[in-house]
Amino acid sequence: MAKQISSTNSNAEPHSETPQPPGAPKKKKFFVWIVIAVICITVIVACGFQLGQAGRERQRNEQVKELAGEAPSSVRPKSAKTGEPEASASATSTPSKKTIYYGKQKKENEREINFTELSEQNPDTVAWLEVPGTNIDYPVVTTTDNDHYLHYDFLGKKSEHGAIYMDVSCDLNFEDPVSIFYGHNMKDGTMFADLHKFSDPEFLKEHSLIKVYTPEGEMDYRIFAVYKNDDGHLLSGRNLRNPTLYQEFLDEIAAKEGPDAQVDMTGISIRDSLLTLSTCVRGEDENRFVIQAVFIAPEGAGDN
Repeated sequence: MAKQISSTNSNAEPHSETPQPPGAPKKKKFFVWIVIAVICITVIVACGFQLGQAGRERQRNEQVKELAGEAPSSVRPKSAKTGEPEASASATSTPSKKTIYYGKQKKENEREINFTELSEQNPDTVAWLEVPGTNIDYPVVTTTDNDHYLHYDFLGKKSEHGAIYMDVSCDLNFEDPVSIFYGHNMKDGTMFADLHKFSDPEFLKEHSLIKVYTPEGEMDYRIFAVYKNDDGHLLSGRNLRNPTLYQEFLDEIAAKEGPDAQVDMTGISIRDSLLTLSTCVRGEDENRFVIQAVFIAPEGAGDN
């Protein structure tokens, strides 16, 4: 019997792919586009939320600045720690030895800040901080918990921006050797984000002045140190009114090193009063960016 000849084409592919159902590629592409659309919408919503939040924060800041407009009179706000009014002192009167022990003698405010309105809005108000050449222009508050104003703004609203606040251990009349202010390093450039500009030596050279306004008068400071520090408390429980401990503190500042460190201790001594501004370093949770400035005695201030 003759062999049956196969009807299979010898030129055909030995392993042909399984044919896809009609419309399968279209369904797959449609699914991919759905995923891309969902991702895009999510990103847009997230960006819109952040922009909206930033806008609300700017609105609140403007509202606070309106509160701080020209005032008919200024009064000392209630102490955030005791609830009692602080003792008032005239900016033009001769300060006591205690007041100028660390070189403090306030001058007349160059800006009129309505501390009456500010303290009525928030009794934790202690001062107003301005760093010329930056966006830093905010009220300063304090309370009994250093964590509170990390999460609440000046108006008492829950906020990731928080507020600029004084360390709870500091004297409300700025009679300590060192006063410390904290603020967030916000991506939108608000709060203490602009402190990082001082890592540029040229910027520091041109913008070395810090102004602190209080109901009793203004205190000006000159920046002399910029550096990164760990996240430990700067004062570490030390009593800096002890001259030996204060000198140790100054020696530690003088020894600061690193690519961001700029320190000039010329003329700084234990008789000086310092202001410290501290904020976070993005991506370095264990570090803080620190600015330190020395009080500038007003012209004509008495020898202390």
